[in-house]
Amino acid sequence: MAINTAAEILEATQELLLARGEAKTTLRAITERANANVAAVNYHFGSRDQLIRQAYLSALTEVTMSQGGRLQALPADADLEAFVNVWLGPVLNPESVSKRERELWTLLQKGSVENAPQLKELMPSMQEMEVSPLIAMLATKLPHLDQAEIVFRHNAVLLGLGGLLRGTSDSVSNSPDQRGFVLRWVLASLRG
Repeated sequence: MAINTAAEILEATQELLLARGEAKTTLRAITERANANVAAVNYHFGSRDQLIRQAYLSALTEVTMSQGGRLQALPADADLEAFVNVWLGPVLNPESVSKRERELWTLLQKGSVENAPQLKELMPSMQEMEVSPLIAMLATKLPHLDQAEIVFRHNAVLLGLGGLLRGTSDSVSNSPDQRGFVLRWVLASLRG
């Protein structure tokens, strides 16, 4: 029963983060939605902030695994555009992933836009990014760039997309034209 309680608390937290955002996700709302009590939250997670951190970590882990699987499934000779379409598919074309994954990406985007401290602390450093499998795969598509520049361009693309997301109420992919504009911008940013 304790495992179910922890899972239910975590699920309720993710639902509330998605619906309300970090600042409005209160401990009371979490416990009401999970049909749990504060003692259960403290027992399983230690505090509201640790619970929210775990909710973001769980979402990051799930989307990273899913995305990694899609990237690994690409043929070795796939070009940069095919790679970017898979890598940024959840943002460029949300219909390309499951409802669950869309919700998790939306939750992470919302946390990023809100500058949620629990999510910020989970973001990898530049040194960690240099050894990430994503950067290694991207390096095979951009052999003319060194590792540090690939990390820089990767981060710049994500920051740019974050800025676009902050400026829209939905996603950057409201229309095929917008998806095309964004895809061309990402490709140009990466290629240099």
